[in-house]
Amino acid sequence: MAEPDTAEAQRLAAAPIPELLAAVKADPGDVERVKAFWRAYLALPMWLFIARGSTDEPAPYMVVLDGRPTLLVFSSATGARAAGIALGLPPEEASMVLAMPAAQAVDWLASAAARGVLDLQVDRDLGGFIVPITAPPQIRDNLAREG
Repeated sequence: MAEPDTAEAQRLAAAPIPELLAAVKADPGDVERVKAFWRAYLALPMWLFIARGSTDEPAPYMVVLDGRPTLLVFSSATGARAAGIALGLPPEEASMVLAMPAAQAVDWLASAAARGVLDLQVDRDLGGFIVPITAPPQIRDNLAREG
């Protein structure tokens, strides 16, 4: 469970995500909207995953969408819980959240890709979109080069 200051920082950083996501979904070809979304998502203190496995060694929940192994990432714990329940997990299991510092999570995606995960669904609870699992590190690097 996140410390209160961390939880508040996450809540504040995640506040613009629904509006930014809606803007991207409304016009996915608008490069500036896409960049604004990713800047905000990459700036989150934590990326949140539905946790599976033991509490000693939790792992992010993976689903298969259209035949493709897909990780689910969330900007809020309530969103992760809602998505987990919608996917059929019992509420107590859907409430188990794995929080990973955003920078670490982006780097960790390479190990998920090496294990055969192909995609990442961002904020499923908000009707989020799917990107190749290799995209977030590339997006981060491209945005850093732009300044």
